[in-house]
Amino acid sequence: MRTTVAFICQRGDIELKAVLLAASLRLHARGDCDLVVCLPEPQRTWGTPSAATRRCLDALGVRIAATGNPIGSGYPIGNKVGAAAVATDADRVLLLDSDILCLRELDLDGCFAGAMLAKPADLATFSASAAVWGRLYQRFGLPAPDRRVTATVSEEEMWPYYNAGVVAFRTGAGFPEAWADCCRVIDGEPDVPEKRPHLDQIALPIAAARCGLEVTPLPERLNFPAHLMPLAAGQPILCHYHWPHVLRREPVLLRAIGHLVDRHAELAAVLEESGCRDLLLPAIQRSRRPPVSAGRPETGADPTGAAGAEPPPADGLVTGIPRSGTSFLCGCLHRLRDQVAINEPAEVFPALGRRQPWGIPLLHADLRARILAGEAVENKLRGDRVVEDTAVHDVRGTYRPAVGRDDFGLWTKNTLAYLARLPQLGDVIPWAPIAACVRHPYDAIGSWATSFPHLRDAAVTGFPVGGPADPLLGDAERERLAAIAACADSAVRRALLWRHLALQILEQRRWLTIVRYEDLVADPATVVASLVARLPGGPGAVGLDALLPSTPSRSRERLTEGDREAIRTTCAAVAGELGYEL
Repeated sequence: MRTTVAFICQRGDIELKAVLLAASLRLHARGDCDLVVCLPEPQRTWGTPSAATRRCLDALGVRIAATGNPIGSGYPIGNKVGAAAVATDADRVLLLDSDILCLRELDLDGCFAGAMLAKPADLATFSASAAVWGRLYQRFGLPAPDRRVTATVSEEEMWPYYNAGVVAFRTGAGFPEAWADCCRVIDGEPDVPEKRPHLDQIALPIAAARCGLEVTPLPERLNFPAHLMPLAAGQPILCHYHWPHVLRREPVLLRAIGHLVDRHAELAAVLEESGCRDLLLPAIQRSRRPPVSAGRPETGADPTGAAGAEPPPADGLVTGIPRSGTSFLCGCLHRLRDQVAINEPAEVFPALGRRQPWGIPLLHADLRARILAGEAVENKLRGDRVVEDTAVHDVRGTYRPAVGRDDFGLWTKNTLAYLARLPQLGDVIPWAPIAACVRHPYDAIGSWATSFPHLRDAAVTGFPVGGPADPLLGDAERERLAAIAACADSAVRRALLWRHLALQILEQRRWLTIVRYEDLVADPATVVASLVARLPGGPGAVGLDALLPSTPSRSRERLTEGDREAIRTTCAAVAGELGYEL
């Protein structure tokens, strides 16, 4: 079958995206293929691509066609809806968002066999009720579908709702005209909430139903959401990256772009005049460097870097029971050469609110890219050191960590939130060692009394992640938290909370590194060296002589006899499993 692959190019940031997509398709697409770039009209509204862009498209053998916007200039995504109606004699149209890269061989006939194909949306971004969806289908004289689909990232069940970044359809069924008409009609419906910017995706399944087309779901690899998941989570063919900063954080994408630039001088010229030049060019150059410890690249290796497995980054996580040395451990790590430890980054909370917290490996990738680019990042600092006791100094500031190699060790720390997501973190960032800090319950709970109110009061209902209403916790965890919230005795509440957090660690101990505060303070060099050795690659523990032993602090003197009795009664067995006697 002959396939027309169509995508938009217009003046501005989309120019570089469009030529990168075209070059990647020329390299990897297999089958009878006609590449068409659609230029929106009128040009006074959308602008004219630069001469360098047109030369690049011409060199790549891309046909240029004009397209209109059937919704209106206030809805730029409508340019893509208009491009679906591109003139063609092909049997099939593959409509792509311009912010996509083809990374591997794309068999057009094998991947897009069917009357209509699209991937269920990553997230349920149009969260309309069944009543709203039902009215929309009724508006077009269609029965409501019985079928439901699952959002591929958030795993929410939803009415048929698809990502419109990759849509394939057979020609001749009238889909482009039906899609444009559905968009216009739905856009005019006053009772449909939050139609934009996802109007195209709301209208797509209804237009397919009007044309009698059943949508076959595409697999993730044919519309991979790199803005929401790391490439390590899949083997994408069509990588939907959305924004240039996503390209910068993924070494595979940088090497793929570098390879395309090397093949096409015209593409290099577009990159040079792009607004993304300063963001991407230095990162592309860094991606060409072999790892410090790897020496020369293997002969015959794929120059794009996309075919083989990417070595995991030197990432690590720090968590543990609050007031058990987690910040002290961050300070020790940060004092080593080419190790960076970010104490309680604010970005962890939205990431951990999802069933699969892909935002944590993405946070690490973003931080690594920004640090290598010399950009300022946020951390809890006191002078030039990471704060080692947040009860004394708990202020964030920005700075530029100094690193001497690309594969520096990068750690992030959070106590309660990371503990609540230990099983999920093991799924999404399996290469990262996780240090879980513990401390004798007398001293940990004694410290709670004079540090933070949520610890002093064991106020679990206020935890942003890991509270009794958290739907992602296990039944036993929620039962323990409910018992804490229902307890009227503050001493018992604190003891129950320590026990709950210790159990979260013990339940996952087979793949954690449990760090006892007392051991860490008495011999920080040995503990930290052992932990850094668990990183996948990286520079190792350099500068351990800066980590001097000291005497562990004790806070048990602050406890009342009622506190001690509650701890002995509640925590003795669990504390014993961690090596503590009461």
